[in-house]
Amino acid sequence: QYTQLHKDNVYIGKYCIEKADLMDQSNVIMIKDQHQQADLVYLIKQATTSLRLSDAGELGENVFVGHNVCLWMLVERKTLDKLSDFKSFHLLDALNDFKREVTSKNLTPVVWVSLNPN
Repeated sequence: QYTQLHKDNVYIGKYCIEKADLMDQSNVIMIKDQHQQADLVYLIKQATTSLRLSDAGELGENVFVGHNVCLWMLVERKTLDKLSDFKSFHLLDALNDFKREVTSKNLTPVVWVSLNPN
């Protein structure tokens, strides 16, 4: 039921831009596996940039029309009660920018977190 978008990349000049990872009828999903805290910040910034470029017509077909935009974070933690538990200003700031960008396009931001306790 998912369409894989992971390899549906667009080149803008010499830069490769990934639209998203997966899409179904309701969600456009961007997945990032956390190896370091910066990986999650990168995911969020990548999602925000993809939204902006897609809205500007730079990525061909706009896959973000009428959908939830989901960040699916796979994290190396045993527990996580709330996103502020990451204790990262940069992560929370990036999430705030993402939320503003998504809602400005009348879409719904969604964050999924999968824990890997090792």
